[in-house]
Amino acid sequence: MSENVSTDISDVDVFPNPTSNSVRIDISKLNDDITAYALYDLNGKIVSYINLSNMSSKVINVDLSTQQSGVYFVKLFAGDEQKIIRVAKL
Repeated sequence: MSENVSTDISDVDVFPNPTSNSVRIDISKLNDDITAYALYDLNGKIVSYINLSNMSSKVINVDLSTQQSGVYFVKLFAGDEQKIIRVAKL
């Protein structure tokens, strides 16, 4: 089984980025249903993992309010495909 990872976020809107509290990720343009997301710090450590299988909204709110300032990566999971989004916390 192959895993497809993409950093092309042309079909995802992320705002505000950078942020001081949280980012909203609009996934309405994606063809696949997002089943979960993981938030990673710059060292690759998982900060949080959220299951979205019962989510009906096409906007994901990623809370960074308790995280230190820095760069984070949000990995969206959709079947065997994944999309990585870089976000900055001020």
